[in-house]
Amino acid sequence: MGVVLASATATRQSQFRFRCSQCGEVHVGLPDVCFPTPDSIRDMPEAEFADSCLINDDICIVGGHSHFIYCILEVPVIDYPDQFGWGVWCETAWAPFKRYWESTGNSNQAPQKSTRGMLANDLEHMDSTCGLRCELKFREDGLRPLVVLPPSDHELYRIQQEGLSVEQAVAQAQSVGTLLLVT
Repeated sequence: MGVVLASATATRQSQFRFRCSQCGEVHVGLPDVCFPTPDSIRDMPEAEFADSCLINDDICIVGGHSHFIYCILEVPVIDYPDQFGWGVWCETAWAPFKRYWESTGNSNQAPQKSTRGMLANDLEHMDSTCGLRCELKFREDGLRPLVVLPPSDHELYRIQQEGLSVEQAVAQAQSVGTLLLVT
């Protein structure tokens, strides 16, 4: 086994492994690309961030009026057994945000089925995705909501329906500095 930046020819017959930036462990498969914050606050000055943002791993409130939920946007990978995912922030209205917030960690409250939202992150290697309409599908057992895009002409909708090539998935992972191990 060698450490390499995965190439298109090596990936078709290989199994990926990567070192997780969160836990430091090596995992099998393609990594998810995760956004730590909604794009609108990424470059906010530290003092302003401290005064106007409430954020944890699941939710974010900005200025008391913008409400975000951390979700997973999964897409199939062509000729590869695993899905590729982006951990993205989606902006929602107050009522579904509040219900989600109250249900996290509360096993007595059934999660809502779904709500509308807008993507709050721009994904690499495609036209702007920030502001795309989406549906958040809530899941039980503490799993993050899934993002489903409604039909549109946007490339991301097509990718969610048809899949990414292995090369595109590798490019997405490498765009955030992930070093893939190919075995």
